[in-house]
Amino acid sequence: MRLFNLIIIFVFILSGGCRNKNIDGDYSSFFVLPEENEKNITIQSLNIQTIDLNLPNSSYAGYSGITNSKIFFADKYFCWLYELDEDLNLLGRRMGQGRGPQEIPLKNIMGYTASPDGHHYFVGSTRDLFIYDSTYTIVKNISFIAEPFDPQNDTHYDENDYYSLDYDDLILRPYKDHLYFNVIGEEVDFDISYKEYYQNSRVMMELDIDGNRGIERLMGRMSPEVKYMTAFWRHQYDVDKRGNFYVGFEADSLVYVYDNNYRIKYSFGHSGEGMNTDYLEMTLDNYADLVDIERGEKGYYTSLKKIGNYLFRTYKRGGDMDSDRMQIYDGRTLIGDVDVPINFSVMGYIAPYYYSDIIADEEEETIRIRRFRLDL
Repeated sequence: MRLFNLIIIFVFILSGGCRNKNIDGDYSSFFVLPEENEKNITIQSLNIQTIDLNLPNSSYAGYSGITNSKIFFADKYFCWLYELDEDLNLLGRRMGQGRGPQEIPLKNIMGYTASPDGHHYFVGSTRDLFIYDSTYTIVKNISFIAEPFDPQNDTHYDENDYYSLDYDDLILRPYKDHLYFNVIGEEVDFDISYKEYYQNSRVMMELDIDGNRGIERLMGRMSPEVKYMTAFWRHQYDVDKRGNFYVGFEADSLVYVYDNNYRIKYSFGHSGEGMNTDYLEMTLDNYADLVDIERGEKGYYTSLKKIGNYLFRTYKRGGDMDSDRMQIYDGRTLIGDVDVPINFSVMGYIAPYYYSDIIADEEEETIRIRRFRLDL
């Protein structure tokens, strides 16, 4: 985990007066308690099918996408885009590394998603975005490289050059003429033991992909439940068809819903079953030694996906478990909390199935996808 290795280094670096001394007064306005938070369990279990995929010449590492009744796997190292139909038959292997109109000029793909209009988005390691249409022909290349960080600027929490994409768990979500990313503070300042960072740091970035406006907004804050100097600071999010954001955090049982201007609308959510949430508040001296132990022993929320009126949220309970769990919400009502395979997450829907993200295992040389139906 590259980011955790960086944290190990940075938590031992004490800043000499370049930190923002003013905590945003509007921090609490990003979070509200639920007004409606019903529970009506009608789903006791899921019949989850596992399908092994045959994707020739894969590196067994990559990213999933789904659109227009097709499923895609973008190979991280070879830059192939594998196209499958809804029955998981391989329709073809597209693209690959290169500089032609139907090739990808990246050494490695660091993030990928597909949009409802059939476009494909590939992100490299230096804030370079390549957009291809449904014929796998490039239509746009956008570079949104950050400006050099000025440590004397007391307003750096609002500047895009302060943030880097969270490449260890990058989430891309398109909506109309924008693309969204999850971000973290720059490496030299990433330190959740400091309340100034914890309460001021933004968590999402909005990129204009239609015009030439570049990065337009930095949005959000870390959940109050994250607390500083915890091992569970990441978040997950999705964007629905109306541009509303659904945001969850590893250490927070609630899902927060914002409009497209990132104004809080409401929250909902229930704690997962059997989760060990006795999180340690660590110190500079023991963070490096305890962070991996904490993430192995404690429970936390791992993914969320909004599809129609349903929201799927997965979590780990902590310890040596042979399964994860997934909550299913109908609107704001919890209708199911069921066992799912380890590292399971929902990718999308092609009637009548909900499909998981594709899981590739380099050691076992397997590439698998899972699917299930909701028979209500």
